[in-house]
Amino acid sequence: MFGGIKFRDVIAGAAKAVDEQLKDDIERTKNIADDTAQYHIKRRQERSEQLEVDKQEVEDILEQFASFVDESKLAEGVNKYDYAAQLMATAGGNIEVAKGYLSDLRESERVGIKVKELLPYAQAQTGGRDLAQYVNKFVRRPADMIDIPDDLVSGVGLYKLFKPRVGEDIRKQVDLAMPKSTEKVPTFDVKSVDMPFELMKAAQDYKEDKDDKKLARQVTNLSIKKTQKEIDLMGTLSIAQVNKLYKSGFDNASVIADFEMNDKGVITFVDDPDTYQFLSKLHESQLRSTFESVLGTNSLQVVGVRETMKVLADTSLNFISSGKTPNGLKKIPNLPTEENERRIGKIYSANLGGVKGYYLWGGNLQNSILIEKAK
Repeated sequence: MFGGIKFRDVIAGAAKAVDEQLKDDIERTKNIADDTAQYHIKRRQERSEQLEVDKQEVEDILEQFASFVDESKLAEGVNKYDYAAQLMATAGGNIEVAKGYLSDLRESERVGIKVKELLPYAQAQTGGRDLAQYVNKFVRRPADMIDIPDDLVSGVGLYKLFKPRVGEDIRKQVDLAMPKSTEKVPTFDVKSVDMPFELMKAAQDYKEDKDDKKLARQVTNLSIKKTQKEIDLMGTLSIAQVNKLYKSGFDNASVIADFEMNDKGVITFVDDPDTYQFLSKLHESQLRSTFESVLGTNSLQVVGVRETMKVLADTSLNFISSGKTPNGLKKIPNLPTEENERRIGKIYSANLGGVKGYYLWGGNLQNSILIEKAK
């Protein structure tokens, strides 16, 4: 007896309470597990449906690229889808960039350019694969992992003492309702081709009418457009990528203008004042777009990138103020007093932090780069 109550009654009462709590914990675990399973079944179904949509979109893009290919110019064993896949690879496998390239190609054809004759077929790689294989190569595949909360995997409350395999049961339930795809992801590589899509029309215009001023604007704008497409696919930039972005516009412009550049990106020869004016604007636009890309990707803190931008800014400063224009030395403007008039990536004469000189403006003192101190 214990205070008038039999001890076995106390034990029986406690056991009943524990039993009720255990039943409640088992039921709670079951309900949470069912909800979790239904959530992942729905997510897997949504991902499966989206995958089919993406596959159709990639297939349409590859078919459109293939329509520009002259199969008679391909080597034996290479088909139009092999080459279409290389064009897709040139777009970084990115659907939106590929659509932009297709738009450029269609525009080129609209104005009478025979795209099939301009494609670099010599770079075609033997593949011999079919359209479906390339669709599977480029389609974006969502992660198929089922995320089970750690506090649920082994049950809740007293039920944990029995070490149930709740997580395993949930995965089985999901797999039974929506089986995983058995489709293997292709592991083969697809090499890109060296095709400056955006410059096709500009190059043809130059050959036909020699309109230098129109062409200068066209090349500069297209170069910026191409650079921005590439930047959208990148994270922080390396020194090599920064140099490549800066030089890309000059590499493209070499198709349509007569000048020479050394391996450091310095123009060493210009044959006439009009070309100099064109290249002067190109220096400014390339420096601006490159610096905007560096700041936009938070790359200024990457070791060596600030120094690299200083060298590129110095190269641009030396060229645009070299006195090769008909009017002589080009004046570097002072930093505007109004903030809304200041342009990131432009060179200004300024006094920042008590130091006078030429600066590459970065939007504030911290991001701006001193190119050369005032003498």
